[in-house]
Amino acid sequence: MYSVNVPPWDNGEKVISYYEDDANDAYTNQPNDLQIYCEDKKTILVIYNDIKLLDKLVHFFPFPYYKIKSLKIGSNGVLEGMTIEHLKCEKVLIVCSDYSDIRKKLISMGMAENKILDYNFHTDAKLGEILTVNFGEKCTYNVLIPNRFTGIIWQLESVTGTLKMLTNDYTVIDMCHFPNDCINPQLIGKYNAWDYLFRQPSFGDLKSIYSNCKVNFICIKRFQDNSDWSLLNDKMTNLISNTADKYNIGKSTLGVLLRGTDYRVTPYHPFPCDKHEAEVIINKYLDSYALRNIFLSTED
Repeated sequence: MYSVNVPPWDNGEKVISYYEDDANDAYTNQPNDLQIYCEDKKTILVIYNDIKLLDKLVHFFPFPYYKIKSLKIGSNGVLEGMTIEHLKCEKVLIVCSDYSDIRKKLISMGMAENKILDYNFHTDAKLGEILTVNFGEKCTYNVLIPNRFTGIIWQLESVTGTLKMLTNDYTVIDMCHFPNDCINPQLIGKYNAWDYLFRQPSFGDLKSIYSNCKVNFICIKRFQDNSDWSLLNDKMTNLISNTADKYNIGKSTLGVLLRGTDYRVTPYHPFPCDKHEAEVIINKYLDSYALRNIFLSTED
């Protein structure tokens, strides 16, 4: 995992405070062929007093997508410090138990009703808890949120399994606005790591979806499934094909991946085999399938 100075993602107040700082939008090292999301951010006003709900929302709602302004509700529902600049925000997220009262107060102060986001949590028997946010009425999308502590292959397997359980055809994966092991935490909110390797299951970019659509945010579970390698994007498919041609990798080749020494200290992972054990297993496969070549990859 990356180890950098980013907020603990279980603390909603620290997360929104971190993304209130304009300095965290600075970004110059643009990856090839990836859309950058930190340019021309919309401004969202987060009004809150329910810390427990805010702590929950940071796992479902794409806070880093926005330029954040926050306002804490005072005693008796008083909106202390409310200014004309707050009313100019393009979206409003109310995080409190007395949602309806605060909503009415904002509208009476001149806040446009269509700026206030309606949302609710509900539970699906298979998918678990889901956050539905109404950004618009164009159509409904599922947005899959990556498992926080798994690598890219586990992510693909989990996405594959989750897609089989969905009934709505419109689905995208957001590995941009949530912490995951496939992106440096300092680059959260900058670009979608999923797009570097894979195509999206459905057509649609996050900017359009988070502007015009009703969205079901689903935190994918970590479980093993047969990975859908057809999700590889054209760039990766071509890279694999060119590598196979370069090294003459064909049906008579045994692919061997020897995971490195990090597994010796990684919880819940099997202990890696030693050289002798690897030789025994490799020779068994070479003999059983009449293979002539070995393509060896390591992660050391």
